[in-house]
Amino acid sequence: MKLWLILAVCVAFTSATPLLNDDDLRDHVVENLSRQRRSLLKSSSYSLSRLASEYLGNIGKANAGSAGRVAGSSFADACLNEDHYPWPRPRPYPLPRPFPTGFPYPLPKPRFPPIGPHPGPYLSSAVSRIRRGVEKPPNRDFVFVLDTSGSIPNAAFEKAKEGIAILVDSFCPHQLGHDGNGGTKQISLVLFSDIVETAIDFSESEQGAGYLKDKILGLTHRRGGSTATAAALRHVRLNVLGKGKSRLNDNDTSTDVTVITDGRCNRGCSTLAREADDLRKMGHGVNVFALGIGNVRECELEIITGRGSKLAFGLNDFQEFDGFANAVKEIASKNEKKCA
Repeated sequence: MKLWLILAVCVAFTSATPLLNDDDLRDHVVENLSRQRRSLLKSSSYSLSRLASEYLGNIGKANAGSAGRVAGSSFADACLNEDHYPWPRPRPYPLPRPFPTGFPYPLPKPRFPPIGPHPGPYLSSAVSRIRRGVEKPPNRDFVFVLDTSGSIPNAAFEKAKEGIAILVDSFCPHQLGHDGNGGTKQISLVLFSDIVETAIDFSESEQGAGYLKDKILGLTHRRGGSTATAAALRHVRLNVLGKGKSRLNDNDTSTDVTVITDGRCNRGCSTLAREADDLRKMGHGVNVFALGIGNVRECELEIITGRGSKLAFGLNDFQEFDGFANAVKEIASKNEKKCA
């Protein structure tokens, strides 16, 4: 009954608005079928403890971002101020057409889409529960993606490093690089401006938490450059999760990417929605979080995490990011393992 009602609404809307382009129409249909827009959690509205609790609740959770939907190119263009000329305009990638029978507009993805190419009926019940998000996989791969563009002052960069080091200490450091009675954890760190580089590779986790924290705190700010967020996500997909010691396709491993940025992409932004969607769809699903610092574009954080995913957070400044990281550590210390 619900499906027929949805189809009726879509058909009625299309007949009433013949002049809208495909992307506008897709975004409008998705927004009206889902009331989960503008889900950014801000420190101006919630305590840092509340934000830290939400963050920890989704870290390691299978399909935490499954509610998120790819932003249509019209939404992304309007958000990133690149809609300078009238429609129709070329899209950065083809509009999907999942209805070969003639219905032209794709409906939103289901809340829990199928995981992997062919899950099949023979999955063990434990793996099945993990994939549905009922249980958290024992192993974790964490990727931090830190904005080092010219809009990030040196003092803010120092606070960002301290905050990431605190988060590393929160994620069961005794499990880094080896099984510490409860799973193995790996950490990678990517820095980006108009240049993107892997500052810490997964393989370095074997050297322990002390080594990782020292290396993080010893990084120097490059002081300058544009904010190429799309290129950073592509680098994570191809050079961090797509090779080396990544455990992307391991049923017992969750992959969590946290982007820390001032939320102001200004280079190569036309592909941001595509890159974010491609990253989230990797393997069994990648949870992509966004911590927006300062006067961020809320819609840009939504593009990164998926619209309606509730994995985007807004903080006033990098001093507050440091407080957020300490709140995460405090909450994690109350866990029976004394860590997250």
